Amino acid sequence: SIIRSELTKLDNNLSSEVWQVVHPGNYEYYTVRGMPNGNIVAHAIAPNEDGDPRLTSIYNSSGSLITSGAFNQGNTNRVNAGGMDDPSNLAVDSASNILMIQWDGADRDQGYLVKYNSSGNFVNEKKLPPNFVSGAIDIRQNSAGEEYIYLTGGDNSLFHSHSYGEIGYKYLPTYVGRISNNSVAPVSSTPGYAAITIGLNTEVTHSVYVCPKYSNAYITTGIVSDELVVHPAGPMTQTYPTNSNPFYHNSCLRLMKTSSSTILANQKLELYALQDNVTDANQDITLSFEVITDDTTYQRKTIPNVTVTVENASVSAPTAPVNLEATASGTTNTLTWHKPNTNLGEGIQSYTLFWSTDNVNFTQITGITDTTYTHTGLNGSTTYYYRVVANNQGGAGAVSNRDSATVTAPNVTLGIDNAAITEGDSGSQTRT
Repeated sequence: SIIRSELTKLDNNLSSEVWQVVHPGNYEYYTVRGMPNGNIVAHAIAPNEDGDPRLTSIYNSSGSLITSGAFNQGNTNRVNAGGMDDPSNLAVDSASNILMIQWDGADRDQGYLVKYNSSGNFVNEKKLPPNFVSGAIDIRQNSAGEEYIYLTGGDNSLFHSHSYGEIGYKYLPTYVGRISNNSVAPVSSTPGYAAITIGLNTEVTHSVYVCPKYSNAYITTGIVSDELVVHPAGPMTQTYPTNSNPFYHNSCLRLMKTSSSTILANQKLELYALQDNVTDANQDITLSFEVITDDTTYQRKTIPNVTVTVENASVSAPTAPVNLEATASGTTNTLTWHKPNTNLGEGIQSYTLFWSTDNVNFTQITGITDTTYTHTGLNGSTTYYYRVVANNQGGAGAVSNRDSATVTAPNVTLGIDNAAITEGDSGSQTRT
């Protein structure tokens, strides 16, 4: 079948068409976001082609295409989450940066939070907690103007069911949480993770709900401090079992054990450390628990408090950039290299290029944010030597391989036709 998907801009009254763009190929537009700079970013999928190929395109305010591509950092295993099931996996911040969720098909669909700039160039990425499946992404500002990235999502672990009434449409545990501070670059490590298993020793007649609390309040957004996320969590108010006391049904572990089924006899309370890119002291967070059930055996059961320590972890400096190459052209040398192999260069903030003409004394060029640099204004008949390091929150990393390029001398041709040359009184040459 042939698909023709169209992107249409209407006037402010939504009454007249301003322009319309037809996507080439069998692609369907699924997500469209306006950008503060006036441009438009759109995500499209070709659902009838093998692999459901996906394209992200940026248009200007007149509907002209600026750039389009897979936006997968050149990694064919990466897939941008989008489509009918996840239409909200695309966001734009106040600087017109584009944020999206990607899955890595080579690593059990491991999720990444990925940022591109307004021109469609890769900026950085952040590895998400294990088993996290994003449902939507959004950006909010606090009173100080800092931007925070929020994700809703669920857990794709088998038989990992927490409660009824999920805030998502699937029967999966779901939470809403702040994943990253958009004002700083992500660090290179994976978020810290721990779990507390709570289970039933005997069969029960009714479901047993174990509800974690922080400061004696149900955990409704997942965030219990500036450094810890608790899962499950969700803003679902229910009345249970027959009284008028509300509790957040989605925030509780649901336990059930019968003679015919023990699938829900044990559940995990999951704890994720937030990466705040701040060096500070360890943080102790105490959680309490409430047991709610109609089962007479467990009605009066209590669970002791648990104190979780979020340890401050220093960020390791990156490994060396790979395959530095220098190419000469005229009085210009072009340098290219690849990101460090560790974590696919995750968390790299900038690069520092070192150059020298004697291979001993080197001069630094700092603040390079791409994996290419053009060194201009060079002297002819000179060999230039280069090396590069990557920088992140942990400092400068290991040095790359060294490469060189020789700038050739300019070709100068002097032509004199058949003419007489005499010396004038002033000593200058006079041509006749």
